[in-house]
Amino acid sequence: MKNAWMLLALLFPSLASAHPGHSEVGFLSGMLHPLSGVDHVAAMMGIGLVCSLYFGRDKSMKWVSLSVLALSLVFGAGIAVTGFYIPMFESLIALSLVLVGVVLTFGVSGRQLSRWLVYMLASFACFHGYVHLFEMPTNAAVMLYILGFVAASAALYFVGFILGAQFESPESKKKAFLYSGSMYLAMTAMFLV
Repeated sequence: MKNAWMLLALLFPSLASAHPGHSEVGFLSGMLHPLSGVDHVAAMMGIGLVCSLYFGRDKSMKWVSLSVLALSLVFGAGIAVTGFYIPMFESLIALSLVLVGVVLTFGVSGRQLSRWLVYMLASFACFHGYVHLFEMPTNAAVMLYILGFVAASAALYFVGFILGAQFESPESKKKAFLYSGSMYLAMTAMFLV
């Protein structure tokens, strides 16, 4: 077991992305930013999971939700570019995780969810877009950085969507709703403490 932990530590060195001299602060930097925060990863994957579990057979819903998510990220980034300050934005990000958890837990009841609620959930990505740009390096190429974090967020959305597609039977979907919803609510409680 000790050797397994040592091997794992070698696979993920903490200094790998901290080498000096890298001048790339555009697209790649934007792509890495959403992947560096558990809250961002969980929110984007959660929206894909919600969309898949509720509307897995409706192919248009997958693309419309992704479009709302991407536009919301860009809108949030636009708010940050203007210099407008959103107070307590980290709490709003935690709220997006609460909403994902509540929507997933609601699925245990077996009732169908309104597609407008999924669009509203995806629109919460505007706070994530705001934070991504708010925390952008000062010497970054803004448009490339935005394209990077939108691309990474879309990829995370698809990971959640593909994960949700694995649950096809009503019984397995019910368990997926219960376990994933509970996990999101517990994760949010940890962020808020």
